[in-house]
This record gives sequence, C-alpha cells and structure tokens, in this order.
Amino acid sequence: MNPASNPGLPLCVDMDGTLLRTDSLFESVAWTLRHAPWRLALAPAWTLKGLAHLKSRLAASCAMDPGLLPRHERFVEFLREEKAAGRRLVLATGADFSVASRVADSVGLFSEVIASDGVQNLTGRAKAAKLESRFGRNGFDYAANDASDLWVWAGCRRAIAVGASEPVLRKLRRQSSVEAEFPRLRRSLASGLLRSMRPHQWLKNLLLLVPLITSHQLLDRGILLRGLVAFASLCAAASATYLINDLCDLEHDRRHPDKARRPLAAGELPIPLVLITAPLLLAGSIALGTTLGMDFLAMLVGYVSATLLYSLWWKQVILVDVFVLAGLYTLRLLMGGAATGIPISNWLLAFSTFAFLSLALGKRYSELLAAGATAPQGLPGRGYRGSDREHVGQSGVAVGYLAILVFALYLQSPEVRLLYKSPNLLWLCCPVLLFWMSRFWLLTSRGEVDSDPVLFALRDVPSYILGAVLGGVMWLAARG
Repeated sequence: MNPASNPGLPLCVDMDGTLLRTDSLFESVAWTLRHAPWRLALAPAWTLKGLAHLKSRLAASCAMDPGLLPRHERFVEFLREEKAAGRRLVLATGADFSVASRVADSVGLFSEVIASDGVQNLTGRAKAAKLESRFGRNGFDYAANDASDLWVWAGCRRAIAVGASEPVLRKLRRQSSVEAEFPRLRRSLASGLLRSMRPHQWLKNLLLLVPLITSHQLLDRGILLRGLVAFASLCAAASATYLINDLCDLEHDRRHPDKARRPLAAGELPIPLVLITAPLLLAGSIALGTTLGMDFLAMLVGYVSATLLYSLWWKQVILVDVFVLAGLYTLRLLMGGAATGIPISNWLLAFSTFAFLSLALGKRYSELLAAGATAPQGLPGRGYRGSDREHVGQSGVAVGYLAILVFALYLQSPEVRLLYKSPNLLWLCCPVLLFWMSRFWLLTSRGEVDSDPVLFALRDVPSYILGAVLGGVMWLAARG
C-alpha cells in the first residue's frame, strides 16, 4: 500500500462503521437512554420529519465524549500515513454535522467535514451526489464499509473497504478499482452477544434452589421442575438487564481498563442487536414467569425494575448500591420460595442479608483497591472516594461475621431439630464458614479477588472443597 499515490486527490472517509467501529446515531440513543430517557419518547415524532431531523435532535441533547468511541485503529494508522504524505482527508458521513465535527476534532486528521444537516440525510445517493458536486466524478477516493456506499464508490476514482461484508466486497470489486481492504474483525456476533449476556452470572440464580435444599425437597420432581423454570426465567431477565446495563454504561466502561474490552464497549457488538435482544429476553422471561403464579411474576418484575434502577441511578449512590445488590441476592431466595411454594424461614433471610451484603461490600472494596492511585478521587460512575476504602472493608468484614453468628443462633432454634436428626453436627459448619469468610476478605485486601466475588468463587479451588465439606456435614446431620 503506497500512501498518497495522488496527494492532490482528496480521500473522503465515511465515519460510522468505517472510521468508527460503531454507529454514532445509536451511540446517541444509548447516551440519551442513560442521561435523559424521557426524550426518547419524542423520537417517533422526530422521525416523522425525516432521519436527518432525528439525528439532529438527538445530537443536540447528547454530550457523549467522541474520544471514547471505538475506532478501526489499523485504518486510523493508514490515515495518519496518508496525512503525513500530504493527502487531504475529508470526513464524509451520514451522521449529524455536530457529531461528525466533534469526532473529526478528536481524531485530528481531517481538514473538512461533510455531513447531514438536519434537513438532508447524507447517505447513499445523496452522499454520492454531494461528493461528486464538491470534487467532481472520479475526483476523490472513498473509504467506507456499507452497501449504501456502493453509490458513492461508483463515482470515486479508487475505493477503500474497511470492515465490509463479503457480499459488499464482491459487488465493490466488480464495479470499482479497489485500492485497499481492511478486513472485518473475525469475532462472531453470536459470541459477543453471549459474552455480554454473562452466562457465568447465571450461577447466581441457583440461589432459587436454596429453599429446596434447606427444606430437603430437592428430589421432589414436581417442585424441582418449577424451580428450574424459575431459574430459566430469571436467567433470561438477568441477561436482558446486563445488556441494558452495558448500553447505559458505555462511557464509564470505555474509561475502565478491563471493562473497555466488553463487546459493546469495544464496538464488537452492534447497539441495534442489543436493542432487539434485550426486549426479546424480557418477553421470554415474563412468559415463563406467568406459569409460576402471580407472586413469582411480581417479584420478577420487581427484580428487573430494581436492576434497571440500579444501572441507571442507584449504583452512583454510596451504600445504596451495595444494599441494593445484597437485596437482589436475597430476592432470589424469595423468588425460589414463591415459585415452588416453599416458605422461606426468617433465619435464612437474616443469614442471606448479612452474607450478601458482605459480598457486595467486597465487590466495591476490590474496585476501590484496583483503582488505587490511578483514581484517587474515587470510582468513575460511583459515589465512592479513595478514602472510603478502609470503611468499606471494615463494614464488609463485620457483616460477614454477623451472617455466621446468625447461622450459629439458628443451630440453637427449635426449627433445626425438625429438619436434622443430628443437629449438633451442624456446628462443624461454623468454623468452615468462618474460614471461608476470613480467607475471602484476606485475599480481597491483597487485591487477589476479582471485582466480582462470584467469579472469584468459580475459579477458587478451596471454595469448592469447603463447599463439599459443608454439603457432607449437612448430609450427615440429616441422616443422623
């Protein structure tokens, strides 16, 4: 590839899907969903006045940081070489002019911006006519990616394809002289979507089956089937909320060293696919939930509502965020009881409240520890300061031990003798629980625990061993 084979001829560059690995219109929708969701109610009326008008209105109220939008870095490097060789670069896009100008400024390579203006939507034939009028037919080269760009490629001198699909490439090769091709990412959309749905987090929803275990009814096929239907319903709802969370958290994720690699934040997963998939998952979840009764369905709606409120606002409020997280864990137990008809004991609710609050505080502590000196003012998108870390850690240890105290008190209650023939054996569970909680917080303070305690437990061999010991002790106590 020879940079600037004709420095006097401008290179016009498309923006959405070419310069950027995302679509600025849907980025504006995601930003508005996070910061001013009520404005989206006006979108249908704006669309009636044309797509250009919709883009203009969304852009007017959108303050997203263009420097955070994911780019095709190999192509950007090519543009730098062209610019250095004296080539004139023009950003020619269907995005609104205000958005395109900000992106052009953040890239720092373009001498001119040609874009939609609120009246004319500059895509396809309209863009072809605009560029041919501005530079003349065959008076410019053009870099793009979409089938609608075939109209523009037909009037340019040479074409550059960036991340174009194979059908588009075949048509382009037949009609135009192709100077260069920058291939698409080889990662599949299905893989990116599955990763964004967080299937590993579904293990949290096994808490729905805890009432079956504590009541010794896990082997009852009818009750177990209802529990599994509830599990499937909650997994679908949880995945939908994870997708919505990633959509609302795009800006914060792109500033985070690890979360920036999430498929949506990295531009590997198209925003429209998420906007379609999340409602479908919610619909499937509700359809399954209706088979389990109104109590379960009401709790499911409460779970989804609380999760969305957490994603949008509550996680920015100190302490409220961890109490909501702990409450969502405990709600899973209540949903398991509602689905199966098994009453949840007050002892189990008390134990779970303290235990899950400890884990939620552990999550925040590990995030504050990881941020360290790089974020002395606190966590982006959260209300915590760096100086809060010690208090968060002390609180987490305290409520973790309180959970085990509740378990010890439960062992002295009359209820335990109704379920276990040898209840005194259950006292062996206390040192096991104390060891696990102490080890969890020791490793958390060393920075050896992932920001998600569930991921830590899934990868931690000693946790499996201790879990097996607990299960064995409970089995022996039940058998007598």
